[in-house]
Amino acid sequence: GTVNAEGTSTAAGFEYGLTTAYGGSVTAVESPLNGGSATPVTAALTGLQPGTTYHYRVTGQNVGGPSNGLNATFTTISTTATLSGLAFNTGSPSPAFASATTSYTMTVPDATTSITVTPTATSATATLLLNGAAIASGSASNAIPLSTGLNVVTVLVTAQDGVTSLTYTVN
Repeated sequence: GTVNAEGTSTAAGFEYGLTTAYGGSVTAVESPLNGGSATPVTAALTGLQPGTTYHYRVTGQNVGGPSNGLNATFTTISTTATLSGLAFNTGSPSPAFASATTSYTMTVPDATTSITVTPTATSATATLLLNGAAIASGSASNAIPLSTGLNVVTVLVTAQDGVTSLTYTVN
């Protein structure tokens, strides 16, 4: 945000929180200000929850009294790298799907030549790779050819942060 100190020593900061009631405050790095024009101000926040929308506003205080900027929002980057669903057009994984379980087995009839997989990410901001190829969350894959014996299907879920990931494997 910006603060115009109007030539008077002005303490600048931010109020922030989950609602417009805010609840948290922090002093701007550039505080106090003395200039006569709009001056950009910044602050570092810690302890925020990932994938969460926060409200904030710029604040200023000088001999003329307090002044608050308009409410604005930002959303922190998500670290959620899980699936909320993993479905197949034939067969059922064992154990039954659970988001925290990453290793499954599945048996299909010998006559089955291919399967489709529909992985659904818990977070809309996560990316998915099915056997190394990008796939949209909640979309069925193209047919995956099966050969007699062991076939491995992997789903790599990567969180919005680009670091947190989790691989689900079906044998």
